[in-house]
Amino acid sequence: MNIAEQFTLKLARSVTVETTRACVCIPDRDSAEAQLAQVRRQYGPALVKYTIRKDRCKANPKAATWRLKYTIRETKIETLF
Repeated sequence: MNIAEQFTLKLARSVTVETTRACVCIPDRDSAEAQLAQVRRQYGPALVKYTIRKDRCKANPKAATWRLKYTIRETKIETLF
């Protein structure tokens, strides 16, 4: 091999980040399901977990809202040098 020929390798690392987000004060279950459908379209396979639950107000138990909590996983490749 000729000394003038050199090979360089690019060093990189893969970073995976899981982020939990929540949509609160959704008025009813159907609206929460519609919000979930929108989140599924937006993130696709990056959506790894979700829950829809009813939040009750202690002052007025009949006045309740819904919460959509979801987790997305994003992976990035970072070049080191």
